[in-house]
Amino acid sequence: MHAAYPSHYPAASQPGAGPHYPGQQPAHGAHGAPPPPPYVAPQVQVPTQPYVVVGPQYCLPYETVLVMKEKMFSIRDKKDVRDTNGNLHFKVADRLLSIPRKTTIQDAKGAPVCTLAGKMLSLHNTTFLCPGDSGATENHLFKAKKSIFTFCPILKVFLRGNYTKNPDIILSGSFFQHDFRITTTTGMLLAEVKRDLFTARDLVFDTQTYFVRVMPNVDMALVLALVALADTIFVDNEGSAVVDIAEIGCGVAQVGLAIAELAAAVPDS
Repeated sequence: MHAAYPSHYPAASQPGAGPHYPGQQPAHGAHGAPPPPPYVAPQVQVPTQPYVVVGPQYCLPYETVLVMKEKMFSIRDKKDVRDTNGNLHFKVADRLLSIPRKTTIQDAKGAPVCTLAGKMLSLHNTTFLCPGDSGATENHLFKAKKSIFTFCPILKVFLRGNYTKNPDIILSGSFFQHDFRITTTTGMLLAEVKRDLFTARDLVFDTQTYFVRVMPNVDMALVLALVALADTIFVDNEGSAVVDIAEIGCGVAQVGLAIAELAAAVPDS
């Protein structure tokens, strides 16, 4: 007659179960450790309602990827801005010789939508986005300030009516490499700029192409104005030297953090 196991021990006849003795951990996995919880990717917060600054007609209910070119904001000729399907959304006209320098964004028919005006290449400046093509800063839609004397250069954007020191929108990342994000200060993603958003299998573009991924319900004219501003400040030859130094500092800081994390992960001998 076989002795019965206590009720809290699994019966040997159960599939995959053997005698369980006090002090013994249940066998899970190759080394007896419980299996790790499944990885859950963090959810990206995106606008569920139209995020409007320039106009609601520029907010689409789906994600849009715009195709951009390096130096496209540094050429006097008018440039077309299309999505990956070839649809024309905007035209950009840069008046390099105007004082202050102005960049006007037009709709697909050539009507002026908004204008960036200001001394974008000085170390301490405020750039304004104004409606239409006048560049009248007293009626601005936003004002933007750059901060380069940090580990990573950033752009701070203050929407009209914000008279505090706390920005509404932040641009951060590697501007020179066209790899940065546009987010609200509450953490909501408005757009991201990447050079490698597509692989060679997906689309064939030259090495001077980068992409602007605009989230659903986000004002595309706003995003294009911010990308134009970042490109003009940080990527033009006049501003690249300063940013190179700042981004080197950013890279050094990131390497230092990675080394510190590795050192903390190594158990003491």
